[in-house]
Amino acid sequence: MTKHSVAFATLGCRTNQYETDALSEKMKSEGFEVRDFSEKADVYVINTCSVTGEADRKSRQFIRRARNNNPQAIVIVMGCYSQLDPKTIVELGADYVCGNRNKMSASEYAIKALEGKESKRANVLDLSQAPYEDCGQISLEKNAERAFIKIADGCDNECTYCIIRKARGPVVSRQPEDIKREAEKLAENGYSEIVLTGTEIASYGRENKKYTLKDAIDSVCVVNGIERVRIGSIEPSVLREDFIEYLANQKKFMPSFHLSLQSGSASVLARMKRKYNPQMVLSSVSKIRSLMPDAGFSADIIVGFPGETEEEFRQTCDLVKKIGLYHGHIFPYSDRDGTEASFMSGKIKQEVKNERLSILEKICEETASQQYELFIKNKMPLHVLFEEKKNGMWFGHAQNMFDVIIDSKEELSGKTLTVYAKDYSDGVVTAMSEEQL
Repeated sequence: MTKHSVAFATLGCRTNQYETDALSEKMKSEGFEVRDFSEKADVYVINTCSVTGEADRKSRQFIRRARNNNPQAIVIVMGCYSQLDPKTIVELGADYVCGNRNKMSASEYAIKALEGKESKRANVLDLSQAPYEDCGQISLEKNAERAFIKIADGCDNECTYCIIRKARGPVVSRQPEDIKREAEKLAENGYSEIVLTGTEIASYGRENKKYTLKDAIDSVCVVNGIERVRIGSIEPSVLREDFIEYLANQKKFMPSFHLSLQSGSASVLARMKRKYNPQMVLSSVSKIRSLMPDAGFSADIIVGFPGETEEEFRQTCDLVKKIGLYHGHIFPYSDRDGTEASFMSGKIKQEVKNERLSILEKICEETASQQYELFIKNKMPLHVLFEEKKNGMWFGHAQNMFDVIIDSKEELSGKTLTVYAKDYSDGVVTAMSEEQL
């Protein structure tokens, strides 16, 4: 039997990457050889993103690249862009379009198409009725120390700037028992750190009321061999006092919080239809720092939302300073067709958005430096899982997700050590051992 080849391209979020990994494992188990996307392959799979118009453009570009690489190849397109606009995807030359919550069907289609038993078609589901898609138990060949587990899909928020609710459908959650089984497989393969991810994990379990995000976290914390557990991007409204106290009492939970913040202005957040205000965010951050003094905070922020005044932008800058971010993932607002915000008046000029982005980036650099200085001054320990060697130095992530390097002649890959910050540069902390303190 001829061994066929497949190449993958993934755009967008961590959830998309997880789903690509799951399909890649499935197709390898069915005899496919996985190649780089730049190589000639029998099958090309493009997992698309549609969070912005630019993401749509890049998705189309990858479809054309696949056709150029091998005009006779089977081209399969999945993900958010194909869910929203399957007609365009077919017109671009895709053989199979499967959107979201139907991605694992790509493997069966590819096998049949290569045998001449399939024709070009779209198979995009109605997400309002579609259940959680079982991607199987991802075990992953050991090539890193940290692995991701998808726990939920979909989103029930109605944010005015975002198309993902339409592209991913309503919230559907994975059973805690399934999450645990996948964590056990990953532990067997040598992974010691797990990150729980999904489209909107703050809503985990809300569709059936049978379990909550605590149950998902518990299901991984009980697994032998998993020593560190993190949560992915989190909506601030879920960080209530009881949940924070729960996290602080989980020995395996790593205190790193990536906030889906978007703005520090109450009026902008209201126009975005977010579920929180700046005071709620500050209250949560204060509670977290009181129980987890070594916690690290990063955030997604949009600048230049329609109607954003200088005062509203200043409020965002002030909130970033008060939180003490070590990293800000900052985006200039851009219209997304099909969203409420795209019809709003008061659009901000591009040069103003660029200026605000630059100002906020500098503020984030200052707040990061303040956080690093705090660890140096107070000799606060960093518990680092070392991952690889970079430029002669061992590199890893601390409990709060600081990037850390240390000079050591020992083999540190996969080891967790307690070290101390002595210096920092370009967002990376240089550490020393306890003996050097």
